[in-house]
Amino acid sequence: MATAADRRWLKQKRVSVAHHEAGHAVAHWLFGQTFDHIKMQIDLDDSQENWGFVRRYEMEGDLDVSLHLKISNTLGRAVAARRGVTLLAGPCAEVILETRQQWFDELIEDFQCDPTATKTDAGRLFAIADVLYKRDSGRQQNYLRMLANWTAELFNEPRVRTVAVALAKELQRQDIIECEDAFDVMDSAWGDTTPLPITALGQKWRRRFGFQRL
Repeated sequence: MATAADRRWLKQKRVSVAHHEAGHAVAHWLFGQTFDHIKMQIDLDDSQENWGFVRRYEMEGDLDVSLHLKISNTLGRAVAARRGVTLLAGPCAEVILETRQQWFDELIEDFQCDPTATKTDAGRLFAIADVLYKRDSGRQQNYLRMLANWTAELFNEPRVRTVAVALAKELQRQDIIECEDAFDVMDSAWGDTTPLPITALGQKWRRRFGFQRL
């Protein structure tokens, strides 16, 4: 039987995971990328590796970036930035929406403690950075820190924060949300429907992610 402490822990965990997964989903939505569904799976077994996830349709980020780099360096770097921010959006939203400060350094430290964890957010981030800056750890970390700053700046945009909060609240009410329903929640919180919401935030954001011509 769950104790009062267990119930408090579960409630807090649901909030954190909802914020985290909402962050990933909001980034997908901002870049016009659909996904299959968002799911949370939380119980008292704190040894489990995945508390939630956004099930994607697309290929993994490092392969995706490699293919686009072969087509165009500019396109490849834009795809890398979008994919990197989508990965960073989870841990970033989790701490920003809970008014905590440190997150990027903790993410990097966790991966450095276990470099075999290639399927984590940090592991996938380093795979993308390695595609761009092979075996140059200094440039890789500078690049990832730049993306982390962009991600934090993005989730401090009032409209983006409103969307993330709305989706996180909906996710706390149900453990799984299909993509169409998630997009409806985000469109409603945003205030209108647009295929690429990131472009509505201004030229700076269009330039950073390769949407200058839109």
